[in-house]
Amino acid sequence: MQRTVVKRAVIVALVGVGALGLDAGPVSARQTDDPGGSQPFVETYENGAPLANAEVMTVTGRKTGDGGCSFQFPDLELAPDEIAIEARQTETNFTDCTTKVEIGTPAATDGKPQSGGTSVRETMKPGAPAATRPGGLAPSRDTTAARSATTRGNGTSAALLATQSTGYWRVWWEDVINLRVHEVKTNVRWSWDGFSCVWGYSGWSDYWWLSGTGWAKDSSDQALFPSCDLADVTSVAVYRNGAFCWPGTVWSVYDNVRAQGRWDGWLLGSVTNTYTTYPFACPTLHWHSELRRTQN
Repeated sequence: MQRTVVKRAVIVALVGVGALGLDAGPVSARQTDDPGGSQPFVETYENGAPLANAEVMTVTGRKTGDGGCSFQFPDLELAPDEIAIEARQTETNFTDCTTKVEIGTPAATDGKPQSGGTSVRETMKPGAPAATRPGGLAPSRDTTAARSATTRGNGTSAALLATQSTGYWRVWWEDVINLRVHEVKTNVRWSWDGFSCVWGYSGWSDYWWLSGTGWAKDSSDQALFPSCDLADVTSVAVYRNGAFCWPGTVWSVYDNVRAQGRWDGWLLGSVTNTYTTYPFACPTLHWHSELRRTQN
């Protein structure tokens, strides 16, 4: 049973380990309105339906060697009585490397992938070979990680009193005309009682890309990391497009799109890094993320 959102979700510190990094494209490629550079070069983005209880923060980034900007955006969290939160860019100033990020509660969604592209669901299979996550961590590929039952003082198994929750952490990129071009959604299901460990969990990944405009999935992987405190599921992907800025290839990387269900019912979303590289003068993409609880 879903609950009504009664308060804003906690927003983790803007800059820090686990925050999302975004590499934007070359500034010079888009300064057609002011070749002399006397005015700030600012891009604004239309994001569709407004977010409820929204706040806008300004994130200061750093200039990259190719003339672009790199930013670090917040991880997001949802308490057990919260349903959804979204973060999205509304404006980027490539002259001083600042971007405005709007954070608020999005409208309800049916959870279906966007139409007009290619959608693939990849589920972790028991016994599959372990993959190594960047940093040298080897995940378990078991789809469930049951914990031994802890008995309360009255003799009742804590596992029998646990609540099962499901949620996802979704990250996507849009182009200059606000078309979604690709996304990664990491799904997690876990049982918790707020008393001890998570009792069992599973995870799967949904990948989507706008194949009609030249985008294709180059590679992907998923992993499940067992622990007492967390149901920890992560997805990685690389997308490419050889037509977007022909004859060069645009690459988009998603490094550890991570959904975690905690022992106390909190749902956490983070990305180690996500970025897009451009071969030369090319329209830039902008970033979005959504954390949503689908069952509680």
